Amino acid sequence: MALSAGHFQNAHVAEFLTGFRDFLAGFGMVLRVPSVRTWALIPMALNTLLLIAFVTAVFLFTDDVTRWVFGDASSTWGRIAWWLAWFVTLLLGLLLAVGLMLVLSSVVAAPFYTKLSEAALVHVTGRPVPDPSGPIWKIALVSIAQEIAKLGVFIGVQCLLIGIGFIPVVGAIFATGVTWMLLAFEFADYALEACGVPVLARYRFVLAHPGRCCGFGAGAFVVTLIPLLGILTAPAAVAGGARLVARIREEEASGDRGRAA
Repeated sequence: MALSAGHFQNAHVAEFLTGFRDFLAGFGMVLRVPSVRTWALIPMALNTLLLIAFVTAVFLFTDDVTRWVFGDASSTWGRIAWWLAWFVTLLLGLLLAVGLMLVLSSVVAAPFYTKLSEAALVHVTGRPVPDPSGPIWKIALVSIAQEIAKLGVFIGVQCLLIGIGFIPVVGAIFATGVTWMLLAFEFADYALEACGVPVLARYRFVLAHPGRCCGFGAGAFVVTLIPLLGILTAPAAVAGGARLVARIREEEASGDRGRAA
């Protein structure tokens, strides 16, 4: 009995580490595979430009916002207080800019992530994707709408998990595991769609492989703890998600062929 429990635990640890390696492998694909790198650089450039625009706007309008809220100050102590208010306004503006970037970056990049995942699938499997998306201009609106829906699900679940997370130990572990699996879904969804998997079946795919998906999501979670780093490395996570999907589907297909034989 003890041996069986130990084997079960080791199997889950192995699955977790395999998923984590799938996440890391995405960085290698972006660096080494030209077809993947091309579709990775475009959203990185767009998100960088978007970030520069947001930060520039914050610095340009901090003076105006501070004067609108606090007015002008003429005395020495009034000027000191005004500059402290300016600094607080600047920090709040930068936090708002980063928050908007976290939301908008994945939406803006969604069509390119779709093409990136297809290129990664072709690289990993050596075969054309079962359900290619078509030209970028045709899939843009659909990809953006799907990404907004995914963000809605993610934010909704996170709101529910806030309360659960306050339950000592168990609640925090449960909330963390669900967050990791949601992140795995976020990045693997593009590849699952390219493979022709229906929407509800994509959620079932993640739930059916908790160890592997938690390992992948843990890697994504560590990166997203640093917001700007998360924005720049998201293309690698999408490529890693394609590898995760391709390897699991291949393992399942091999198991089906073995049972049929």
